[in-house]
Amino acid sequence: MAKPPRTPETDDLTEDAEGDDHVLEFTPEEDATIEDIAGMVVDMMEDYGMDCDVHFPAFTMEVEHGATAAEIIEGYHDILAHLASQEDGQDE
Repeated sequence: MAKPPRTPETDDLTEDAEGDDHVLEFTPEEDATIEDIAGMVVDMMEDYGMDCDVHFPAFTMEVEHGATAAEIIEGYHDILAHLASQEDGQDE
């Protein structure tokens, strides 16, 4: 199977913080749903055999190779809930 094309706007192969492993970098379109994003991330990780950092406006989600779309969606919602709870605590 051919690897999907890489573009600067979507996914780049980059070194991680330790400088020795590679991860995919993915910045989804603003109007993309997490359900659509999760499927694309799973496909990219399978194609490249790598982890993926998904960059959202408020946070970056680190996704390990082998994660399922359902796990990505659940993790995304967990992060949003955590961020919302932090904001609630700051308002008091």
